[in-house]
Order: sequence, then C-alpha cells, then structure tokens
Amino acid sequence: MPDDSQDERDRATCIGFATNMVDLVAATAGLKDEHATQENGNHVVGLIQDRWSSLTAEENSMGDRFKEKASVAAGQLNSAAFVLQGIVAMLGESMYHSNVDDAVASAEGYINQAMSTLYSS
Repeated sequence: MPDDSQDERDRATCIGFATNMVDLVAATAGLKDEHATQENGNHVVGLIQDRWSSLTAEENSMGDRFKEKASVAAGQLNSAAFVLQGIVAMLGESMYHSNVDDAVASAEGYINQAMSTLYSS
C-alpha cells in the first residue's frame, strides 16, 4: 500500500517545482529581444540547469508514483537547456537570426511541458 504522506509530499514538491518554473519561461522569452547578449543566454541556460539539478536531486527521494514524473520533467528541462546552448553564440550578433526565435520557442515548449508534467501529479 502506498504511503499517502509520501505521496502528498511528492505532489507538493512537484507542484512547487512547476510553479517556480514560471520565471524560467519569462527569462527564456527575454532571449527573443534583439538586444539579448550571449551573457543573457548563458545566464538563462544556467538557471535551467540549476533547476534541472535540483529536480534531479529531489527525484531521488520521491516515491515511485512521482519519481517518473520528476524524471520526465527533468529531461524536458535538459532539452530546453540544450536547445538554448545551441543559439547562445548567435545572441548579440549584429544580424539577428530567426533561428534564435525558433530555438527560444522550442525551449519555452520544453519548459511548459515540464511544468505540465509536474502539475499533472
């Protein structure tokens, strides 16, 4: 029989992580600004990687019911960081690339999927 108190803690943890990802979406969206720099891009990638690291660490203490959701969400965050790393070098160039918008939209999608995965707990 599953431990209800463990499930409640895990659910609260998942929802807390999802709620705290709203700032990641906003920070990522900020990279669409034609004045965004490589420093801005590296900062956002760092934020996403920090959240990934925290979620991965928390996942280890979760019960089976929520461990998979946390793992999937962590993978989605990792994908968002990976996509953004690919365009950081383009930020701040004199000619703005539509690839940046596409990559940022993709990263936002991954972050939103991670949030949805965790909220569905």
